[in-house]
Order: sequence, then structure tokens, then C-alpha cells
Amino acid sequence: MPHMLDASQQTAYHQELARLEAESPNVTHKTAARLGNSAENWFLFIILHIGLNLTNLQENMPNQLAEALTQSPASMKRIRSEWELFVVNFFTDRGRPLPDWPIYVDIQEELGIFGTSPLARKLRKIRRNGQRKMGGMFQRISTMFPKWGWAAQKSCYYHALFWDNYDLPSGSYSCINETITY
Repeated sequence: MPHMLDASQQTAYHQELARLEAESPNVTHKTAARLGNSAENWFLFIILHIGLNLTNLQENMPNQLAEALTQSPASMKRIRSEWELFVVNFFTDRGRPLPDWPIYVDIQEELGIFGTSPLARKLRKIRRNGQRKMGGMFQRISTMFPKWGWAAQKSCYYHALFWDNYDLPSGSYSCINETITY
């Protein structure tokens, strides 16, 4: 069973963390963001670092587990916000679209970002077919005019939609300033 910090230990921990962050110029996540809900952070720490399974969590932290598994409007809003942050950090800020990987489509359907009706799925299929054609067009343009970086970047973008790995064939993770032709 994990050892919980008492209130004075938590305060000392957060003060020391704040001091270390203030001294480090390379810190990207500030203490204030972590202090939003220390019970949630402790629960996440246990899952990620200690690796308790659902049975152990149910025995040791039943209230936190129940809250984590509840799909209330507030929790769905937080999840949607985390999903949007993930998309921005790992895709759009890198000049890449979010790929149409099945797991990503499932997540977006669960979050209500994508519709789940047969019509919504058909419209996504039509959009994907159009994107494939656009990708082929930009690939031809970037091959014919290799100095046109914008065409190579667009080709990379559309290619990334259908690529099944996170890193691209060029070995990079970003389409920003992409000059490689495919």
C-alpha cells in the first residue's frame, strides 16, 4: 500500500518543488498547474509510478477510482480539454494533422467531437478520400518543383494523415519547414 503524505509533508514537498522550479530556467510545467488538485495528482502518480491494478486501487483508493471512472459533464469537459491539449502539443503545433487512426477516431467519438451516426462516418470517409487526392496533388507539385517548400510541407501534411507511425518517412516528427519530397 502506498504511503500518503500528511498535510505538513505535502506543504513542505510543494514548497521545495516551487523552490527548485524557481531556480531552474528549463522548467516547462509550473507548480501552480500541479497544485490544482493534489489528490488527483497523487492518484495519477500511483497509477503511473507504482502501477496498482484496478483491484488494488478499488481496495486502497475507492473514492478516487470512482471519481476517475465517472463520466460526468465536468469530467468529460476535463477529458476533452486534455485531448485538445494532446492534439495541439503533438500534432498541430508540429504542422501535422491528427491522423485518422482508429483509436483516435474512437476517442473523438466518445468525447462527442465526431458524430457516431452512419451519415457522420460516411462524411468522414468522403473527407478522407478528398484528402488522399489532395496529398497526391501536392506530392506531384513538390516533385515537379522541389524548391517550393510550401508544396513539400502540404505534401507532408497530407501524407501524415495516412501514415501509420508517429515519425514520418523522412525520419522527422514535424511537417513544419519540410523540404523532403516523397
